[in-house]
Amino acid sequence: MMNSGRSGRLLLGFFTALTLWRVDVSAQDCPSLLPGNLRDIGDVGISWGVELRSFLYGVNKYDETSQSFQNKRYAFGAADMLVQGEIGDNLFWLGEGVVRRWENRSDFSCQFDEEGVYFTLKQAFLEWTPGDFLFRLGRQNLAYGNGLVLNHWFDGGELNWEFGKLKGSFFGGALAVDAARACQKKEVIEHLACWKNLCSSDWGDLSAFGGTLSARWLGRQRASLLVMRQLAPNAGGLSRSATFASLYINGSLGRGVSYFGELAMQRPDEISTVMDNAIGASFLIQKLWKTKLGGLQSRWGLQYGSGHDKAVFSPIFERSRWGERMRYNAYHGLILGLKHKWNPAFSSHLQGQVDYFRRLDRHSLDSISDELDVGLMVKITEGRRFWLVYSVLNLGEELARTQQIKFETRIVL
Repeated sequence: MMNSGRSGRLLLGFFTALTLWRVDVSAQDCPSLLPGNLRDIGDVGISWGVELRSFLYGVNKYDETSQSFQNKRYAFGAADMLVQGEIGDNLFWLGEGVVRRWENRSDFSCQFDEEGVYFTLKQAFLEWTPGDFLFRLGRQNLAYGNGLVLNHWFDGGELNWEFGKLKGSFFGGALAVDAARACQKKEVIEHLACWKNLCSSDWGDLSAFGGTLSARWLGRQRASLLVMRQLAPNAGGLSRSATFASLYINGSLGRGVSYFGELAMQRPDEISTVMDNAIGASFLIQKLWKTKLGGLQSRWGLQYGSGHDKAVFSPIFERSRWGERMRYNAYHGLILGLKHKWNPAFSSHLQGQVDYFRRLDRHSLDSISDELDVGLMVKITEGRRFWLVYSVLNLGEELARTQQIKFETRIVL
């Protein structure tokens, strides 16, 4: 049987390949429930799990062609399979694949695969932990900070180390384009994938390497630095090679208050119609309350990005997302976000959520002003959860309103 302490650390590392500092990002917008719900195979040190997930969407939006509001329905289903195990005391392996199927996608402007059933290898790596080092080789999610610069699937390697108050890493690899596509589950997300050039990119068109350094200060505070080089001399016929740098801070202020902030910079080798010098910033502050009515988590945030579409065309520089429907990115300008979760005291199986996002500086071509999301999650067990979310865009009257209802199911077998 696996050692429980080591298994817990490895499962935490499952979502955080640069784990030591990632707080707010999620693996390609589709984190799995599997890591905490695996089954052991006897005493051989191997565990496995299968997660079924489905998404049903009903959307009411304005159609420019017919000059009227149209109702549309979309569906997405997937089976996520994971197997992991240990070899000796410091060697660990993991493999994960996703089988997925889209329905009602004929009107999408970006179709990197047709309707049907597809299999994608999501993760497959070997991890070695000699002493204070952790080396991981294979397909993995690399993520850092709030995700302004780095949160993608790569085929490559990374080395993490820790000495006292200092932590660091070195990483490099090629963007795993098919794995990035496997997690798309929203109409808008698919359009973003097009903008990131994933529709026309093949494996090897984009690669990256870099390093991080992190230090703890003033007790529970931490500051981290990322420097990364992106190599894409001919991604879709245009150069997207660039250098990125990011400063990330996070910590606790006591009394249930924590914060996460990232300031990022993009500097392309060639300024063009798809890439320009740009900066991005994301700051979040979170407060936890415990009351007689239950637990309340409130998060306030500001996010900013310059460059508009000339920053988003890099497949890396736009992973920090807010919102259920539009999934705001840093390139959208200055965004205010408010997120509230409530776990009622009368039931441990329910969680309510209310989110609101507003763009504070709108471009003349923008079609979105604000967004309201109201949702309810029902947790039967840790591995069986259901979500119902209502979203509305453009609460004012100056822009056409879009409404969406989403029903999501997650079941671990």
